[in-house]
Amino acid sequence: MRKFILPLLVAIAAGAAGFSASRLWPPQTDSAAPASVSENVDFSLPDLDGELHAISAWRGKPLLVNFWATWCGPCREEIPLLVDTDRSRGEYLQVLGVAIDNPDAVREFAKEFSIRYPNLIAEMGASALLASHGNPAGALPFTLLLDAEGVVLEHKLGALSSDEINAWADKLH
Repeated sequence: MRKFILPLLVAIAAGAAGFSASRLWPPQTDSAAPASVSENVDFSLPDLDGELHAISAWRGKPLLVNFWATWCGPCREEIPLLVDTDRSRGEYLQVLGVAIDNPDAVREFAKEFSIRYPNLIAEMGASALLASHGNPAGALPFTLLLDAEGVVLEHKLGALSSDEINAWADKLH
């Protein structure tokens, strides 16, 4: 009888996790900003070295803010596209990562994927930050396109495609 208890508990936990995740799928993909998104985005978080940065420090240039995590499958698929965007459009569009993760994991991941754009660390307590910017479910990845003054122009819950990034970038010219 004891042989079956542990597998049964694992199966119940997996089922509960699957049910919770299924409520977040499919991700919303409309680009109209929801009412809960603030007009002007501003928050402060530490970087990989623990130095605090306000997002307003990047004002004056449009900003692509990507909330992600090393353990998030769609985030891992999207990162090479963001790295490429940073390299190809960096002169007029700043990419900024906000990792819902621990600094050591992000540091290792950034090295593996050659991420050169800045990353701030929100760790696991970021649900209020995500909710305040239009993502009450706290699902990842979540991306905001801000104009040079910090106003949300676009947002997306779910991985961005190359076509979406190109369309967003074209709006900035």
